[in-house]
Amino acid sequence: MEQDEFDDIFLYLKENKYVDGKNDSEKRILRRKAKNFLLGSHDNLYYTKDSRKKQVVTKERLKSVLRLCHVDCGSHLGRDKTYHKVKERYFWNTITKDVGDYLKCCEECQRNNKKTKTSVSEMTPVPVPERVWEKIGIDLIGPFLNSKKKPLSANGYRYVLTCVDYTSKWPEAFPIYSKSTAEVGSKLYSTICRFGVMREIVSDQGGEFNSKLITYICDTLKIKHITTSPYHPQANGMVEKFNQTLKGMINKTILDNSQDWDQHIEKCLFNYRTSYHHSTKFTPFYVMYLRQAVLPNETLDNYVENVGDEAVENSAENIISNLEVVRQEVGEKLKQNVDKAQKRQKEAYDRRHNVDTKSYEIGQYVLLKNFRRKAGMATIEQRKYIGPYKIIQYNGKGNFVLWNNEQSKTVGPHNQKNFKLWISNPESENNDNTGDDEQDNQTGDDQTGNSTEQDEEDVDCEDAGGEDKDDSVFLTQNKFMEENDETTDDNAVASSEQGLTPYDCYARNSDSSKSYKIFNAGCGDGIVFKKSAGFTVSGTTARSPYFKVFKLIETDSDDTAVKYSCSFTTCNNTCDGVSNFYQTYHLLKIRIF
Repeated sequence: MEQDEFDDIFLYLKENKYVDGKNDSEKRILRRKAKNFLLGSHDNLYYTKDSRKKQVVTKERLKSVLRLCHVDCGSHLGRDKTYHKVKERYFWNTITKDVGDYLKCCEECQRNNKKTKTSVSEMTPVPVPERVWEKIGIDLIGPFLNSKKKPLSANGYRYVLTCVDYTSKWPEAFPIYSKSTAEVGSKLYSTICRFGVMREIVSDQGGEFNSKLITYICDTLKIKHITTSPYHPQANGMVEKFNQTLKGMINKTILDNSQDWDQHIEKCLFNYRTSYHHSTKFTPFYVMYLRQAVLPNETLDNYVENVGDEAVENSAENIISNLEVVRQEVGEKLKQNVDKAQKRQKEAYDRRHNVDTKSYEIGQYVLLKNFRRKAGMATIEQRKYIGPYKIIQYNGKGNFVLWNNEQSKTVGPHNQKNFKLWISNPESENNDNTGDDEQDNQTGDDQTGNSTEQDEEDVDCEDAGGEDKDDSVFLTQNKFMEENDETTDDNAVASSEQGLTPYDCYARNSDSSKSYKIFNAGCGDGIVFKKSAGFTVSGTTARSPYFKVFKLIETDSDDTAVKYSCSFTTCNNTCDGVSNFYQTYHLLKIRIF
């Protein structure tokens, strides 16, 4: 319909007249169209074909209405939310085009919006709970500081604690002074007192969410606390997305006075709660209360209730019963909408991105992204990846637990998007296979890597007794490769996971001119202890951090410990070279030769 048609309908409803020049057929069409319109107070024209009256907007009022829905009552939310807020309340022909054009020209949106970051991690949709406030996600935003590292808020607030319901998408946000356990626990308790006890809480691994107080609250109220894998915020993506939206709303609202940002949170929350959500196709306010919120520019006279007139005469019990039916219908429709939206989003995501669908298996060695790497640093201590680590457990959804051989401890879980498959090169002259030590406490554990293959070390056969049979003892499998004479890695250790057989081992021939890598070492081969083992052995060379060669005589069932004998050469221990002398030592402190 064009503006002239609205004018004709207005004239017909107000004065029961027609514009000059209309024939009977045109008048009949006009009367039929006029049945969908109503003339209200102050000569406002309303479109009534839908259950809710929508005010007809003239060209003169177009920009003011768009500003109201996008800026004043929208906090510069995106196109979809602005479009549905306009469409629910106003009527004209080109709403979609006009909303898009208005947002493209919005100065604040142009200054503050940023490009969407692409990711190669595979999207895993999260099932929607059946009831509202059954599962929530929580997170922190901040700190908000000025150039002098002081709180940006005049009231001293530094952080914002956010909570989002997985079903209704209803958000809560609280400005707090610090991310202490006491403040976080207090706000969580306040939320529980208003909405009831939830069944699940999803958070990251921050100390404020994994403290004794939060654990006590969850244990007492039987709440399941789920933590995401470190450095993978997508696992709590709904809250992360809301955090970005909330920060954008605040940035576009505070304008020149940035010290009162905390005073705009409630307004931003109301605007978000009353805005259309593209996944549920409802507003969070409607899902929570089964009614639309009345905006500041509206009056109750212009609001058409969804409940029929007959419901007014019904008893309170019938009204509650009707609301339960409506809630059930809304819940079913919401689940269908979210399922469709998740499927559509996953398909679009996989289409736009180079999704890494490579699967890792238990037993493989991988490198882990160095999350503490400083930008612009290119030294060895600031490598992009550290490790290698061995995969020992799969937790689902692309999350794996790793094993750090160097420190005999688990690492993670970590998401596979942060992995790079470790490919060993046995022919490399300098096989740097040990983990880096600079990555401490990424997940509460030290992130020092282990070794998958051993580097050569300077051990002379004469130190092992100087006998001709030494070479034959070392090269028991007669399968070796010629390697360089020197090595740069003094910290390589054997893997307790892979054991002694098969494993790469090193030995030096009798004339010390060449060294060899030996495969499939076993009992009867030579092993060498590091100086840190605490033994005193004669003839140790200054350039080698390892002791003389001892004979391996026994390993335990899982090859994590060995018994060794001083049968090759003399030593300063009390064994005096007796062949039946042995001690047990953990394999992680042994280097095989």
